[in-house]
This record gives sequence, C-alpha cells and structure tokens, in this order.
Amino acid sequence: MSFLFDHNAYLEYGADFCRPLVMSAEGKLKFLLDRFLIETGKEAENSEESHESVVLLVDEESEDSDVEIKNEFEDNDHEWSDNVMSNDPWIFDDSQCGVNKCLLIGCTEPVHFYELFMTDVWDLVVNETNKYGQEKDQTWESTTVEEMKRFIGLCLQMGIVRLPRLRDYWSTSPAFGSNPIGAKVMVRDRFEKLLTYLHFADNTNYDEEDIIYKATKLIQTVNRNCKRVFKPGKKLCINVSLVPLRGKVAYCQYTSHKRYKCGIKVFKLCTTDGYTYRIKVCSDKDASGTVNIAEAVVFDLMDDLLDEGRHLYTNTRNTSISLAERLLHRKTHLIGMCKRNTKGLPKRIINQNLKAGETIAYQNKNGVMVLKWKDKEDIIMISTIHDAAISTNSSKPKVVESYNRAKFEGMNDKMTPYIQLFFHLVTQTCLVNAWMTFCDNVQKITLDDFKIQVYLSYIQNANGTSMTSTQHFLEGAAGPEPKKWRRCVGCYKRFSKDFGYKSASKRAKQVSTRNSSSKGSQLD
Repeated sequence: MSFLFDHNAYLEYGADFCRPLVMSAEGKLKFLLDRFLIETGKEAENSEESHESVVLLVDEESEDSDVEIKNEFEDNDHEWSDNVMSNDPWIFDDSQCGVNKCLLIGCTEPVHFYELFMTDVWDLVVNETNKYGQEKDQTWESTTVEEMKRFIGLCLQMGIVRLPRLRDYWSTSPAFGSNPIGAKVMVRDRFEKLLTYLHFADNTNYDEEDIIYKATKLIQTVNRNCKRVFKPGKKLCINVSLVPLRGKVAYCQYTSHKRYKCGIKVFKLCTTDGYTYRIKVCSDKDASGTVNIAEAVVFDLMDDLLDEGRHLYTNTRNTSISLAERLLHRKTHLIGMCKRNTKGLPKRIINQNLKAGETIAYQNKNGVMVLKWKDKEDIIMISTIHDAAISTNSSKPKVVESYNRAKFEGMNDKMTPYIQLFFHLVTQTCLVNAWMTFCDNVQKITLDDFKIQVYLSYIQNANGTSMTSTQHFLEGAAGPEPKKWRRCVGCYKRFSKDFGYKSASKRAKQVSTRNSSSKGSQLD
C-alpha cells in the first residue's frame, strides 16, 4: 500500500496532519464536513482581511518567494525614461454591462437568485452521482434534484449552526438542544451516502491530458452561468483563493504565508465590488513553452473581455512587465504590485534607496510605468495608465490609491479535492454572486440572512410545508371508548423493574392517550 506524504505540511502541522491518507468511512465523512464547516466559517474573516492596506499586501506577498534578491539584474536602464506620462486612449462602452435584466423576471426571493447560478448544475451533479453510486454500490437508490437541493440546503445550514461532529446533527441529546436538525431533512445514512458518492464527471470519459477532468465540467457550467447572468464593467481584478486540501494532487499548491499552506489554488476574475465572473484552477501544465503560468491564467480568465479598454488589477503573483505589454496590445490596461525580483525592472528602481514618502518612477517606450514608493516598506507598482502624480488627499501616489480602491473585497475566500472544489463553488462563489445580485436588485440583506433563506427553501418537503417536528407529545387514542384505555408504558416499566411484571400489571395506571410518534405510551 502506498501513502501520500507532504514534507512541508509535516513541518508546519505535525504528524497528525500528514498521516497516511487511509481512513475509515466514518473518518472520511467527518473530515469532509469538518473542512466544509471550517471554510464557510472563514467568509467573514476573509472579508476583514481584504480591507488591509497595500503595505500589508506587499508584506504578505514578499513571503511568497524564496528567491533571494540579488543585484544581478540586467542593465536595461537605457530602455526607461523618467519622463512619465498618463495614457488612456481607449473609450470603454458600458452600455451592455451589468445584470441581464431579462433573467430577473419573476425573481423576488433569495432562492430565485441562487437558482440563476445553479442552472444545469443540479442535473449535472444528480446524473453523475447516480452513475457513480450505481457503479460502486449495488444497494444505491437514485437521487433526484429535489433531494440534492435538500442535501445542499442542509450543508448550508451546517455552516450556520455549528456542532462538533457530523453525527451530532442527528443527535437527540440535551447537550445539543434535543433538536436534531439533520433528521428533519433526511436520515443520516442517506446523507452520508450522498456525500460519499457525490460526483460530477463520467469516469468512462477520462482525459489523461486534463488533470482536473473530474471538476472540468462543473467549472465550465458555473462559469457559463456567471457569464449568462452578468457582464462586468471597466474595472476587473484577479483574486486568488486557496481551497484547503490535505494530501497531494497534481494541482495542489503550497503557499507559505497563508493560514492553510496546502490547497487547490483557484484564480477568480472579479469585479471590484466582488462579483465572480470566471474561475480557473491553477496547474503546472497551464503554461506553454513561451508563456509562464501567471500570464496564461490572465489571458484564459480575460478571454472574451479583451480589446474593449478595460482596466485589470493584479497582485504580485500575476504582475509583470511582459504581461503589461501583451495586454496593451489587446487594448487592456494593467495596474498591479510587483516584487523586487520581477524580470525586466529598471536597475535604478531596484537600487535606489528612498526616504519615507519619496517616489521614483520610470516609463518605457511601450507605455509601461514602474513606480517605487517608500511607506513603511518599499512598494513597487506597474501601471500602463497612470503617471507618477501624488494624491493631495493622502500623500500617496495616485496609482496606489487607485489600486486600493479597486482591489477586490473578497467574500469568496474540505473532502476529496473535487468535493472540496464543488462545495467552494456551490456554497461560496455561486451563493455570493446570487447574494450580490439580490442586494443590487431587490433589497440589501446580510450574507448570512441570504444563506438562511436559501437553505430554508431547500430543506422543506416537496409540497412546500415545513419538515415534521421530532418533538413527541400525547394525543388521544382512536377507537371506541371502552377500547381506548391501556396501561401506561412508563409506569409498567418502572413497576416491573421494582416489583416484577405481575405486580406491574396491577399497579400501572390506565390511560387513554398515546405518543404522537408511536403507540409506545400505551400497553395492550
């Protein structure tokens, strides 16, 4: 038997994190839901982190590179001039931007907006889950779209109502309020089976060239729905989310400065107010021979949005001079931070020592400006639209102010790799997009309130009535009056234990009521 092991994760988390990826079915299910609850719980935390200043972002990104900065840069200063000019020759047409109003006809409730982003996703998941379940389990009972909606609704509810273990959601223990919320939706065995056989790809169509083939169709479906509902405006931003992952897959990434070091790196093309337009999972095979991964990701994400005069804001992972020049050829501006070891930077930018508040800027013949500004640390910005002007309000370069305003305010930032990705897309990306669309077109509510209304719509019976309560109560027994009276079960058991069954049959009270969920309160 072979085991997967991550040495870096072992150093960070210890032996328990990196134990061999062989576990019991119960252990696997517990791990899957634990990761989901952890991720949904970090939405608010990720939102707070997104408001950090450029300086903090630079500090974080600087840890992402293990390359020691050396003074061995190519001397290309003759290609750069200190005569820096702003440049924005293209007029952007925003007449077709925004939400597709035709799709909003009849949409009044949160669940209606959520369904806009789940079109075709339900059918895909149900069909592939049934195929996989029938292949692996002879006792498998086919699921339906209605049942899958209840399953996802219960998962969303678990993100709001936190309990220590998966089975606790079906527990009647007073420790958890004697209110098994899971039992109101479906039995535990069925929930566990759905979670075990959740699938979104046909294994018979395995593509050796596509290392994420199990999630490719799901990603394509979500991207198609996001594109159908909304067309972004002039300013866009590339955001990176790390879906936590235990173990190794071909596209697992290790990031030293994140809370979760190992995970699936998901690149998202977002509007500056947080709407996700397109996603892409990063892998080492994305780059061609002449284009690095960062540039390949940018052009894949932008695809149909180039040549229209948009502004793209990037972080240090994607910002480079070569990318800025390539985007200029496609009528797209780039504004972003870069590292000191970014290829092609002027040597004078790297070597110049600045005092707090000072700036130095150069521009090449293609219109790419590189600016260095000293705050608490050196900040290096690349822009194809700004000059080196300083804002009168904050004493910061205008390019820094523009970057701070436009930087994506992240709301979208755990299961086998594909299940992790599924829950990330369905319970975060699609949900947040639906929430933002609802707030812009109906009324403003919090994300948690929106989520609650969505899952309440899903965890109801098919006829729209609430799930039956699990609380027991006494009700009158049916039948003719002389036959209603029976011995009380509780009294009979107590007297039997203390005095024997003969005495109990005489002492137990005669009652005409019974338990609402069974006939257990009476004894024939």
